[in-house]
Amino acid sequence: MADHDCRRLESSYSQVFHEYLESLPWIPSKVDWSRIPHKFVSLESDDTAAELRLIDETPIGRNPYVMVTFNADDMAIMCRAEDAFRDADSLYMRAPGPRYMCGAKFESDGIVLSVEDFAEYDLPGFTVRL
Repeated sequence: MADHDCRRLESSYSQVFHEYLESLPWIPSKVDWSRIPHKFVSLESDDTAAELRLIDETPIGRNPYVMVTFNADDMAIMCRAEDAFRDADSLYMRAPGPRYMCGAKFESDGIVLSVEDFAEYDLPGFTVRL
C-alpha cells in the first residue's frame, strides 16, 4: 500500500459514516442486505479483475476515492477507489468480519463523504449498495 495515494482521516469522518450505517436495517453482525438494493461482486471468480470492474457501474464505483473504516472511534484511510477494492485484503487484514467503506472526494472546502455510496467487504467478495 505504500505506493498508493492514501491519506489518514480523523475519527470524526469514521463517526459520520458509522452514524449513517447505524440508521440502516441490521441483522446481528452486518447490514441486512435483504432490505437494501445491492449487487454482490465475487472475489472467487477466475477473473477477479473483471468482477471488480463491475463495481465501476455502482454508486460507490463512481467515486474517485473511498474511505476505509475500521470502527467509529478510530481514524480512517482515504484512498483511490480502485486501490481499495483491489487491495481490500491488505487494508482489512487484521479486522475480522464484515467491513465497510464509502465514497469520498476532494472539493474546494475539503473532503466530502458520500455515505450512501457504500460497500461491505467480507469474503468471498463485496456487497455494494445500489
